[in-house]
Amino acid sequence: LLTFTNHYIMKFFSTSVLFFLLLFNVQAQEWTQVSSLPASFNKTHHSFAFSLDGMGYIVTGNSDSGVRDDFYQYDPVADTWTALDPFPGGGRGYAIGDTLDGKAYFGFGTDGNNRKNDLWVFDPADMSWTELASCPCEQRIHPAMVALKGKVFVGMGGGTFSGNMKDWWEYDVATNTWSQKTNFPSVKRHHPYQFGIGDYVYTGFGHGNGIFDDWYRYDIDAGTWTQLEYLPAEGRVAGTQLSFNGRGYVLSGDGDDHSSMETGEFWGYDPATDTWEELPVHPGTSRWAPASFVIGSEVYLINGTTYVNPTNEYVSEIYKFDLLSTFDLDEDGYYANEDCDDSNAAINPGATETPYNGIDDDCDPLTLDDDLDEDGFLLADDCDDENPGINPDAIEIPDNGIDEDCDGSDLSTSTQQLAGLTISIFPNPTADFVNITVSGPLDYRVSVYSLEGKLLFSETNARQLDLQSFSDGTYILELQELGSGQRIIEKINKVF
Repeated sequence: LLTFTNHYIMKFFSTSVLFFLLLFNVQAQEWTQVSSLPASFNKTHHSFAFSLDGMGYIVTGNSDSGVRDDFYQYDPVADTWTALDPFPGGGRGYAIGDTLDGKAYFGFGTDGNNRKNDLWVFDPADMSWTELASCPCEQRIHPAMVALKGKVFVGMGGGTFSGNMKDWWEYDVATNTWSQKTNFPSVKRHHPYQFGIGDYVYTGFGHGNGIFDDWYRYDIDAGTWTQLEYLPAEGRVAGTQLSFNGRGYVLSGDGDDHSSMETGEFWGYDPATDTWEELPVHPGTSRWAPASFVIGSEVYLINGTTYVNPTNEYVSEIYKFDLLSTFDLDEDGYYANEDCDDSNAAINPGATETPYNGIDDDCDPLTLDDDLDEDGFLLADDCDDENPGINPDAIEIPDNGIDEDCDGSDLSTSTQQLAGLTISIFPNPTADFVNITVSGPLDYRVSVYSLEGKLLFSETNARQLDLQSFSDGTYILELQELGSGQRIIEKINKVF
């Protein structure tokens, strides 16, 4: 009795703590409504939903008109549902399925009269269903099913003759054969929750002689069971479940009185720490026997019923939730759906962008990391990345002390006097031409020499010298008046 009492005291304490923590972690976490299924199929419970190749699917289920064999595909980009060919295994409800290696495995349940132990596989490559070997076990409804490591595991459920069960079976995909494994280690039950992560199957909760909150792990290789941490909340049954990014999730369902809970509870399980975390509830009360699938990082909650005194009512609204909003691996206060690098606490939407490090520090691609002046040149080529007027394509303004075109120096204009006239020689440095202007009439010869004194060019009254063919370097320009023999000398720098 003491153990029982302490267990529920700890449940109350853990739930209270998690509730207050949740109040501080709701930003960026919300459910969003998307398109419902067509009216002909938006009122079902115990349907099976799954996703493959970026598309969602839902098949069969119970309805007021009986069991259904409908099969629909969901396009998340268009937010539309398309009817496919009916499931060839016939209408059924209370069935179960999972995905493995790009295919979906599905079976069991009841056609309304007889319970089943069959197994089918759906291949999206040709949109085909193929029947596989049936389980040599008792036909059943509400079992657990997890597909993992080339196997499909099925167990528990409500049998045709035995009622609640605890047996455990393994289907080998490669050989199309079944074998019985070690029984589930706790009490018999139906409609448990389950998912696979890594090398393990996780399952528990459900309904038997009571509604349970216990949780277990099955080691596929060893064939052994281990009891894990209880769910720190009400026991529950008939919800939906999923795994994503190394964590498992249990979503909605009935509480421990087998009736709708006041909120659509959502819990995440971390197998590394064997801990549960309460996540943002979905809109409305909890749902009995909804379906779900994950596309990308978003889980979709589909159909099901909710108890509104004195009857159950169908819920046709479909909501999605971004599971990345449950991760803050670097503990920087930003969830993975808004943090562009959730493995680095220095990178998040609240960080200051550090220029020129090649990293989007603030998770905003519009914040410039390079070419801060937006002149089309990165820092590697731009000698002043804070001034758009300075870049390799800018026009050099001589004699202003600024290297506008980033060639390493400011252009200079040499202004000198010869025979009472003003003579200007520019630009200097130059990549191609040197210009000569004279303030009046003057006959002169201009010559260009190497630094060693070798004559390279000479011309009378030239107003422009073409140095394009010259190698980079320094040259001597001599301008001599022909009448008096007076001359001026300038060093000219030829650059690329």
